Amino acid sequence: MPSAKTNNAPVISVVICFRNWGVDRLVASVRLHLRHSTDLPTEVIVSDYGSSDPDSIRDAVEAAGGRVVRSETTDLPWSRSAALNAGVEMAAGRYIITTDADIIFSPACYSAAVSALELNPESLCLVQCRDLPPASDVHFFEKLLDCDEPVDFVALRDVSSLRPRWGMGGFAAFTREAFFVLNGYEERMKVWGKEDTDFAQRFAYNRMPARWLSHEKCSIFHIWHESSSGKARSNADTNAQLEENQKILDHDFTQTRNLDRGFSNPIPLVSIVLPTHKRPAYLRQALQSCQSQTFRNFEVIVIENGDSDCSARTVSDMADPRFRYFKIEEAGVAVARNFGNALARGRYILIMDDDDIMVSTRIADHLRAMEGGRFHGSYGGWIDFDDISGEAIGFHPGKDHSFAAMYSTGRVIVHAGLMLERKLFQQFKYDESKAAGVDFGLLFMMTYLGLRLAHTGKFCLLRRMHDTNMTIQRSAIQKASAVEAVAAIQTDLSEERKKQLRAEGAQTKELQCDNRQSALAELSVYFNGGRLPPVNGAASVVGSDVRYDGLAESSVAEEFDSDWYISAYPDVKLSGMDPRYHFERFGILLGRQGRSNST
Repeated sequence: MPSAKTNNAPVISVVICFRNWGVDRLVASVRLHLRHSTDLPTEVIVSDYGSSDPDSIRDAVEAAGGRVVRSETTDLPWSRSAALNAGVEMAAGRYIITTDADIIFSPACYSAAVSALELNPESLCLVQCRDLPPASDVHFFEKLLDCDEPVDFVALRDVSSLRPRWGMGGFAAFTREAFFVLNGYEERMKVWGKEDTDFAQRFAYNRMPARWLSHEKCSIFHIWHESSSGKARSNADTNAQLEENQKILDHDFTQTRNLDRGFSNPIPLVSIVLPTHKRPAYLRQALQSCQSQTFRNFEVIVIENGDSDCSARTVSDMADPRFRYFKIEEAGVAVARNFGNALARGRYILIMDDDDIMVSTRIADHLRAMEGGRFHGSYGGWIDFDDISGEAIGFHPGKDHSFAAMYSTGRVIVHAGLMLERKLFQQFKYDESKAAGVDFGLLFMMTYLGLRLAHTGKFCLLRRMHDTNMTIQRSAIQKASAVEAVAAIQTDLSEERKKQLRAEGAQTKELQCDNRQSALAELSVYFNGGRLPPVNGAASVVGSDVRYDGLAESSVAEEFDSDWYISAYPDVKLSGMDPRYHFERFGILLGRQGRSNST
């Protein structure tokens, strides 16, 4: 039996989608659900998706003990997916059962579903439907209800016929948290048909199991009525939409849908973990870039790393309930990241630094790349920009992720451009004994043990280059940590395997990002009077022989090799800048060479 409850708050929310299909059948359905679910507090929500007489429907449903969620969609085609999503959005119970107005459940179904979901909250519970004969129509059940007679479910099983299991829409039970992993039923699917199969398929893509409740007392029945599907399918527009639904089912393997749709009171799917240390101005822009995300179901965990309270005001001023602020004693960034990861509630953890800016579609792009359950996370490219001028100084789309690429080449992934499943951070921790470079070591070990990542095909991050940037300040420590991480694994590799990895790594391809112009346009917003204000910082201190207003007068500059520089750093050509100017103004800042060591 499910756990006992001590209050009257709904444990189960039964969601029925409805539009102009006969109030008598709907009312009977509501009454039967409330009668048969007495073991657990249950609410019945009717999602009225644009019925022509909403007042009478509301009155009838509320008189039967249910409640109505109304969507004003009288001018839109029927969408079972959108109707179910609207109902689930308003559900108060943790356990959701979606169904139709012509389906009734035996009493055992409700508690059986909750028991199964308590054992595995990520599962989908289904019950095979049975068709009733014409004698068991809505009037038959109305008479039983009016006379307060019990339904003889054994007799109903005897006279009913079992449907094939490819139809799943009559009973689908899941938790609220599982619903938000999928982000609801697919709303591109209109009318009805295939949305339930797609929903179940995406449970599988997310490595979340489906379970058929097959106990003999656990049955659902389709109340007989004249078929409406034949009439609907004779309509050319309906048939065209059903064909489109089939195409989505057959060809879209993404795990999360409706990425531009916001839900009320969602359970966050993505946790953005953001350590910060005495950089409130940079932090403000980082948080504003979070607020500009097109996908809205996320939380931000800000960890103040040290005794300063300067970031608390910044977070408070944003007045965003998705932002959570925590303060720890000053420690390394590894401590702060481990602390934040432990607090995360999302299925995914998105990594971010307090001085970076996210492209507005970043989270959506990460999620679109997650297909078919094949990946543990995704990553995108990054654009380096100068903190003073706002100019883009480096374009890095990233490379194909593999152990060989991580072993023998660079610029495969930038750590702050990653989104990974949270459960990985329950098994792997950042090395808190190191001051810097912990990101590569962790990712390298994960990759060695089988990590699979998808590339988004997009630039996801605008990386700020400035005098307090850790990549610049502690580059030597970072490189030493990377060498140490490789050395720790090399002891397990034969010389032949090392040679093979170097050969494979040399063939690693640089990937492509197709949103360069839009990413640069967003960057300009932060420096040209847009909603996100520019950060006025001091110039980066690189060396006494560097002047930003012209070329440096140094021996390095005199020996500069333009052709070699363009060949060694392909992003220079993409930037459209003169290579010598790029090197003098930005290359030295990035630790680049001006010529080959062999010349």
